[in-house]
Amino acid sequence: MRRDKVKKKINIGKILGIVFTTILFFILSLACTSMIWCMDVWREITASEIVFHLTAPLTGTSTDVLGDFFVRALAPAVILAIVYFVARLILRYKDRLKALKITTIAVWAVLVLSLLITGFRFCMRYGVIKYIVSQTMESDFIGDNYVSADDVKITFPEKKRNLVYIYLESMEDTYSDRAHGGAFDYDCIPELTELAMDNQCFAGDSGYLNGGRVTTGTDFTMAALVAQTAGIPINGGIGNAATSFADSFYPGAVVLGDVLADAGYNQMFMCGSVAYFGGRELYFRSHGDYTIFDQTYAEEHDFIPKGYNVWWGYEDEKLFDFAKQMILEMASEEEPFNFTMLTADTHFEDGYLCPLCQDEFDDQYANVMACSSRQVYAFVEWLKQQPFYEDTTIIISGDHLTMDSDFCKSIDTDYVRTNYFCIINPAKEPETNDRREYTTLDIYPTTLSSMGCDIQGDRLGLGTDLFSSSPTLIEQYGFDLIDTELAKKSTFYDTIGQFDPLSAGIMKRLRYMDVECSLDPDNSLNISFWGIENGNLVIDSVRGEFYSPSGELIASGDFCLSRDKVYSLSLDLGDTPARDVFTGTLKIFATDSEGTEHLVYINDDNTSALKYDSIEDYMEVLSSMEDMTVFIAVRDEASLNLTEEIRDSFGLLGLECTVFDKFHNSYVGIVGDGIHIEDTSEMMLNYQGTLPDGHEYEVTSAGFDAGNCCSIEIDDTDYALNRRGFNIVTYDNLTSRVVDTVYYDLYLKSVTSIMSDETVNIDYDYDEAQGTLDVTITGDRKAILTGKNLYVYMYVWSPDDPTGNRKVVFTRETDSEGSEYYVLKDLDLNGYDPREVGMMFFFKSQDTGLIDYKIKVMTNLLQQEG
Repeated sequence: MRRDKVKKKINIGKILGIVFTTILFFILSLACTSMIWCMDVWREITASEIVFHLTAPLTGTSTDVLGDFFVRALAPAVILAIVYFVARLILRYKDRLKALKITTIAVWAVLVLSLLITGFRFCMRYGVIKYIVSQTMESDFIGDNYVSADDVKITFPEKKRNLVYIYLESMEDTYSDRAHGGAFDYDCIPELTELAMDNQCFAGDSGYLNGGRVTTGTDFTMAALVAQTAGIPINGGIGNAATSFADSFYPGAVVLGDVLADAGYNQMFMCGSVAYFGGRELYFRSHGDYTIFDQTYAEEHDFIPKGYNVWWGYEDEKLFDFAKQMILEMASEEEPFNFTMLTADTHFEDGYLCPLCQDEFDDQYANVMACSSRQVYAFVEWLKQQPFYEDTTIIISGDHLTMDSDFCKSIDTDYVRTNYFCIINPAKEPETNDRREYTTLDIYPTTLSSMGCDIQGDRLGLGTDLFSSSPTLIEQYGFDLIDTELAKKSTFYDTIGQFDPLSAGIMKRLRYMDVECSLDPDNSLNISFWGIENGNLVIDSVRGEFYSPSGELIASGDFCLSRDKVYSLSLDLGDTPARDVFTGTLKIFATDSEGTEHLVYINDDNTSALKYDSIEDYMEVLSSMEDMTVFIAVRDEASLNLTEEIRDSFGLLGLECTVFDKFHNSYVGIVGDGIHIEDTSEMMLNYQGTLPDGHEYEVTSAGFDAGNCCSIEIDDTDYALNRRGFNIVTYDNLTSRVVDTVYYDLYLKSVTSIMSDETVNIDYDYDEAQGTLDVTITGDRKAILTGKNLYVYMYVWSPDDPTGNRKVVFTRETDSEGSEYYVLKDLDLNGYDPREVGMMFFFKSQDTGLIDYKIKVMTNLLQQEG
């Protein structure tokens, strides 16, 4: 009996051994089949792109691509593993030990040899060794040549031009005929060839198409978008900035979207797939606050049926149709617009044959390219018929060279492939008629220049304005040197790409901190905030500094942390005038447990250090300021919840608040230094004038039915936040600058169309015996918890140790009616006093990185009802 038990144990052990070796066999087989599949499908990608996409979410990848991977890579590996497992079991069961040994050695030898050969081919194909070597080498090339938009003056024309930017998936000059500089006997993109030759592609008098060269780090879609709008490449692992919970994409760079947003542009990015694929939505949201029109948006706004999916989402035929609708809508608004779109039908492999495609060529990809060419040409012709065309610049650009595995394999190896590029209706002509040598990095400053902007020094990012006579980097150094240097590690580049989760810019952009700052009658500056917890850094201490308008340090001190995780500090400002407090600078620094200090908050040049939640308190402060001009303009609606107390506070400035009880009316109020204007109307209001110091102003207000917008321009710069409610800009007459810009939305008090404490419900179920907690978060229909792609988490702490943080993440579930809710199960709270537990809840959008909602509670779990 004992021997039987021993034999059974031995058999189980051997079976487990077979299972373990089978799993290893499967992993190695999958690695081999995946590399074979990759080399067959992607012949033109680089190791840098592979690293990027391994660190970025794959959600949104074409189902055709995933299906092909499952069939040609995953399935063979699974079948091989099953055959291996069954064969070993049979031979073991029949006690064919010698055959088992020989078979095992042979199979593993074949697998290892196949893996080595495939791995070698893979490394040679994609330059893996070169990439690894480059990452061990340091280069100062980017740091020496990078120009930030923050460091140069960019001057817009008096009348700002619109921008229509069309990215064409995988479009090259290569597809044209040899007579126009292409690589084929025939021209499968004749319409695009015509557009480029008749307009601007910086070909000079050469008579050939002239697109940009594609460098390392600019050779796939996300990298191309960054290269052409930021003038920098995407270098390898920096792609982790595009992962699901990242806060921003290249926070250290000032890109095209940032420049246009600061100039008051209304911006939209449209694509036919899900925009969060590869970090596209994150990039455009965090740099210019673009409206994102993607597959998700199209479904939610009934442009396409729910669940509609063709190719990568919806086809280009629909994309161009939707683009026309959105452009007309944007053109009807007051602000200049930037409409950017990305096509997809010409994506590899072989492209998507839509009903508009014709059977012109023997190759499907050529037919798809030809169809795209016709659609783009028709779209441009439509744009030319629109009344706004005269003031609109159109840019058409390929994103990168094609990754189709066989379309360009017959091209002469000496042929230099370039991206398609064309500018239609630019605001200026090139200073030189020479044919330019350039890369897609040069498109960033060239785009702004084509819109009539003057760029100090002619350079932005790593790019050069092609309308200028200044040499591009490729004209200075040659393509090979640039391509080699961009592949190397760069400390400067890392400072652009990395994101400090506690930096002031990110804390502000993500809406983590709500700083309240008020001035007491005894001239004490009271500062408080909560919600600094961001990422995994542990906060050790926080301090504050206040500076006078001239930059002199007036007072500093350390914040105290209360039991409910509110940081507070009171600074004695002595005899500092209230005016200097209003126009001074507040800085808040946090030091983490590793001793690194982070600047987590600073009020910028156009924002006061003082912050008031109440418009009444704010009006009282403004009334105490001398030599200030206050501009007020309403957008949408400001009368609902406008109390008599608020109206009386306007009286402190000498205003009657005539919008009181006038729903959806426009309103303008201007007071200061001899100026007194106040008006309310159902129509749009516009007032222009000159300040005593000679600077000109123009104030526009439009209620909901009159245009739903507002602006407060001083010398053609719009300072209004253009939000619903009262938009207020305060101008310092003595220093001739804007010192504060705020808005107060009274309408939110009655409309809970966003998540709020009234619409989000948090239920607790505490098991006192086990010391565990279940939390369920639900919301009514107005909370919009469903379909928001949220990442919900909370920090738990004991009030006896408010510095302690414990982060836990909720899971998303769906009820029988299709509504989403969030659940946390069996949270171990042993060691916490259940009579007083602190919790902060954060609802972060995975698409934008923004905090949509947050709440802080101190609760007695023993008194909570399940």
